[in-house]
Amino acid sequence: MKKILLLLTLILSLFSCEKVSVEPSPIEVTGPINWDGIKRGDVRYEIFVRSYSDSDGDGIGDINGLATKIPMISDWGIKAIWLMPINPSPSYHGYDVQNYKDINPEYGTLADFDRMVKVAHNNEVEVIIDMVINHTSKSHPWFLSACLGPDSPQRNLYIFAHKDSVEILINQGKIPSIRNYHSENWHIPDTGDKNYRYYGLFSSWMPDFNPENPAVMDSLLSIGKFWIDRGVDGFRLDAIKHIYQIERGEENYSFLKRYRAGLLNFKSDFYLVGEVLDDYDVVAPFLASIPACFNFNSWWKLSWALTNSTGKYYTKDMNDCVNAFINSNPDYIHVTKLSNHDEDRTMTVLSDNKNRAKMAALIIATMPGQPYFYYGEEIGMRGSKSSGDENVREPYLWSSSASGNTTWWISRWNTSSYVTPLDEQLNDKNSIASCFIEAIQLRNIYKALSNGSISYPDYNDVPDGLMIYKRVKDSQRILIAHNLGSSAINYQLDVTALSVILSRNGATAETTKKITSVNLPSLSTIIIEY
Repeated sequence: MKKILLLLTLILSLFSCEKVSVEPSPIEVTGPINWDGIKRGDVRYEIFVRSYSDSDGDGIGDINGLATKIPMISDWGIKAIWLMPINPSPSYHGYDVQNYKDINPEYGTLADFDRMVKVAHNNEVEVIIDMVINHTSKSHPWFLSACLGPDSPQRNLYIFAHKDSVEILINQGKIPSIRNYHSENWHIPDTGDKNYRYYGLFSSWMPDFNPENPAVMDSLLSIGKFWIDRGVDGFRLDAIKHIYQIERGEENYSFLKRYRAGLLNFKSDFYLVGEVLDDYDVVAPFLASIPACFNFNSWWKLSWALTNSTGKYYTKDMNDCVNAFINSNPDYIHVTKLSNHDEDRTMTVLSDNKNRAKMAALIIATMPGQPYFYYGEEIGMRGSKSSGDENVREPYLWSSSASGNTTWWISRWNTSSYVTPLDEQLNDKNSIASCFIEAIQLRNIYKALSNGSISYPDYNDVPDGLMIYKRVKDSQRILIAHNLGSSAINYQLDVTALSVILSRNGATAETTKKITSVNLPSLSTIIIEY
């Protein structure tokens, strides 16, 4: 009887209890943990020395000016700098080299370079220099000698043919590095026998090497050893799909494999990153020869996503690239980027929208890869190639007082009327510069962001504007959500948030026991540790 009464009491108590609803609790933004100074994010920074920092007042950026900025660059969290060509050259950009074993005198001396490398290494910054292995300047002593005639010892370093036989020789396969004849690529030499033509894909100013001549490889390796001995940590290799004019042939891959093997004999951890200006499926086979090539799709697809307010496809787009790269080389390095010196600047592509520019930096910094930023992106520099490449390589704005600013080029796109100089931006926590630095340091702080795995939902299951992904490394778990769209998004996550590391543009999160709900206004981001 007592057991029956106890059971009835329990039943009545269940019906008498009020139903308790669990109200979601807002999650406080705690911010990231303090950075310990370790550059685990492997972030890199491209610099055009001519436009960067002028130390002697002649209006041209120089090596000594660059050296003064390296401690600041290091404090931002940059692990390596890539310098566009620094060799003597008749052009402003330097991609037609006159002497591979010297410094452009407008930039300084070899002694200046050696001091700069020492400053960089003392600040734990690696130095990568542009190496042009496809062609030289037509004023290079080798080419001047080659033009003297067929008996010149340098003649076969380049590709020459009699004007009446060029097309015939190509069709007969007797110029192995070139498959198709295009008359505009064959040029009349300034000196020597004018009945001959030389091959220059990009310009008459840039005669191509003859990669079939073993002396070309020997010369390139000698150049490589010269810079390795001076402490250089790596090369960015220009135009590598054009060494042989057989873009998808084994010839380029074989040449690069031999070149890399030779360089590794001089320095076992020497770094090479190649430029293959093409879609990812063309890039992928090169990774079997050199393990790092720029993934131009990382920017092309991202700029499309941002300008079309559609974020949900980007993670899959990058996964398609990754699968192709892994198939070519399981140990590849996924080199990501925003714009560079050959493209319209990020800010201009994004229609001068600062919030989009900030988001672009944050996406690249929180996705897998080895990210590169182009000088000036961190202050929102602008520029379009439509009226000349110089417009995307304009002088950096250090301060409105012009201290340290270069003046070699009269800027059209980047004056203080349009772009706030760096010294002013550093005092504004909401500036583009402050947000770029925050993104870089965030990547350095969290190993899940630097080298963790990535997972993401099927794009059919998320709103068009939402880009969402998880990064995990060991016990560290990070979730990142961006709203690229024009309308607010409320989205429920299958995680229990521990803290909000970062919130931009009013993004908020609330949590119950097992579900976190995020509210993302237009162009906002939230980063959650769970």
